[in-house]
Amino acid sequence: MPHFNHEIVLGSDSATFWTGTTWGDDPAQAQVFDSPREAWRAAVGLATAQQAYLDSTAVALYVRDRETGELSVATTTDFSNLRPALRSHWKAHFAEPLPPVCTTRNQVLFAAV
Repeated sequence: MPHFNHEIVLGSDSATFWTGTTWGDDPAQAQVFDSPREAWRAAVGLATAQQAYLDSTAVALYVRDRETGELSVATTTDFSNLRPALRSHWKAHFAEPLPPVCTTRNQVLFAAV
C-alpha cells in the first residue's frame, strides 16, 4: 500500500471494529490489513457472514494513521455495486487502480492476479 504510515481496519456504522474474531469498540484492537484488496475481500465476507449483527449496515474500510490513530473512511461495502464510486474512493485513498472484479453470489470480489 503506498501510504506506509497508514493501515487498514474494518468497522461498522455503529462504531465497532472487527478484531478478526468478533466486533469491539476499540479501534486499536482491530485486525490490521496491509492490502486494500485483502481488506475488501474480508469486508465483503463480513457483510454476509455478520449480516445479523450488522443489521443491514455496511462494512467500512478505515484508513488509520499509525502514529496518531486517526481514522478516516476510505470506502464501504455500500459501493460494491457502484463501480464508478468505488473506483473513485479506491483511487483517492489507496493511490492505486481498482483491481479487476469477479462476482460470486451477487457480491463483487477482486479477482486474484
